[in-house]
Amino acid sequence: MYKVMVVDDEKPARETLNYLIDWEKTSFVIVDSAKNGKEALDKYIKYKPDLIITDIQMPVMDGLEFIREVRMLKRNQKFVILSCHENFYYAKEAIKLGASDYLLKDLLTSNDLYELLEKVKRELEEEKEKFTNYNKVVFDTSDYNYKEELKNIALKSLTFENMTMEEMNNYIDKFNLNFRTSYFLVLCIFIDDYKKLTEEMKYTELKIFNYQIKKIINESIDGYFGGECFYNENGQFVAIVCLESITSQLKFYADSHTICQRIRKGMTKYMDLKLTIGVSESFHDLKNINKYYNEALNAAKLRIFMGKGKTIFYNTNIAKVSNIDMGALDKKLDELKELIDKSDIEKTKKEVEVLYNNNLSGFMQYNYLKYINSCLFNIIMENCKEHGINYIDLFECNYLPVEKPDEFETVQEICEWFSQILVKMINLQLNKDDKKYSFRIKEAIEYIEKNYNKDISLEEISDEIGLHKGYLCRLFKQETGVNITDYIINYRIEKAKKLIVTTNDKLYEIAEKVGFSNAQYFSLKFRKITGKTPIEYRESSNIRKAGNI
Repeated sequence: MYKVMVVDDEKPARETLNYLIDWEKTSFVIVDSAKNGKEALDKYIKYKPDLIITDIQMPVMDGLEFIREVRMLKRNQKFVILSCHENFYYAKEAIKLGASDYLLKDLLTSNDLYELLEKVKRELEEEKEKFTNYNKVVFDTSDYNYKEELKNIALKSLTFENMTMEEMNNYIDKFNLNFRTSYFLVLCIFIDDYKKLTEEMKYTELKIFNYQIKKIINESIDGYFGGECFYNENGQFVAIVCLESITSQLKFYADSHTICQRIRKGMTKYMDLKLTIGVSESFHDLKNINKYYNEALNAAKLRIFMGKGKTIFYNTNIAKVSNIDMGALDKKLDELKELIDKSDIEKTKKEVEVLYNNNLSGFMQYNYLKYINSCLFNIIMENCKEHGINYIDLFECNYLPVEKPDEFETVQEICEWFSQILVKMINLQLNKDDKKYSFRIKEAIEYIEKNYNKDISLEEISDEIGLHKGYLCRLFKQETGVNITDYIINYRIEKAKKLIVTTNDKLYEIAEKVGFSNAQYFSLKFRKITGKTPIEYRESSNIRKAGNI
């Protein structure tokens, strides 16, 4: 039986679904219900339902936000929107988020529900069949043995060590490596979101996961001209691909594109993974393979500018851009955040000028510019959320105007616009921070900051300060700019950040210390607020401490 969860703030709506049809005649069973997205998210981790039927407008966390949160935990989760809103915007957003259907409460009949469940059942069975095929083709790890480990080591030695051709040929013969042509290219293949996909895996699971990816890549290139693949590190796989003789650059691009598409197709079919692939120039023998590996690697690194999920060919323009020191750039951005937190207007303006004070002529430099713009928008978004600043006060519109820099003709104009916005934001946050909260809200904040590490609820806070919870919610949002739930979560994350940097505690221990009952939910909220997983945040902090940026 497939499990169903119903999410709706109206109890009659939840109950209606129970008796509208005879659930025993279907392949589904309702395992639980929830009255808002936050409650449903907590229960989702416990029940892992196959189908979620959810309303859109709900208190605390609405249906669309709930879907986005769950998508971060499981990309192919099945959703059905059941709403009283016949609104094109909601329908459009539901489709963008991958909902299976959008139904109106008042018009829902038993036949509609039966048909819907049958449709979702077919989708689930198709996915199950896909997963079964994946098991048959990929999960056979019986050939993952000591010999396979040695082969991986041999391929790394060929690629990274300064070997003679005689030594290389000995390795090729000894390990029966599939290099049967005289022309090659190197692919540097990154699994997009690799850290997020693997952070909960145990060592053995990770080992098998990497082996399965490598096997798909090998099977994809074997079906063309042959070659070999090995896993390097941090979600990076290296494929040394055999080619026919290269008669023209056009043929090289055509063959390379075909090989990359074969790999993508296999990875989508069996593992539903997204890839970024860097492609080297072609070369005649393996003697200089390390040079061509670095070409492919430098090409793949450009996903930070060009976006994930792309095939990027190495050329001289890319070679120039690959020299940008990303560590130094990230350090500058961190320094800018600190200046904004200190409300240092003059130094903030100078730091923005430094970010844009590069030779930004040319196509690839344009992608660098786009990257800086997006980083500044992210800083602005985080500060607005932290200090309760409304976009309407900052931009004179109620959304983040990410298209605004495209309206300017020069880099100097973009730089001046961001400087003006950041100065305005600092002044707004100073006004917000200086605001005197009412006595009741001060009491609520003090209670939260004393008890954040406990499972505190809205009812507890309202009882403690002697206000009705509905009135407390409205007053808290009115004075602080954020709702109570977000305030508690943000406060817990700030405490967690300090523990991550200053202690060696395990992440699940930190989650418990700051009031999260579930480590997975803690990681989800941490990444949403900071833009990094707890592991990534600790790693970047350690790098800064070591002074290696």
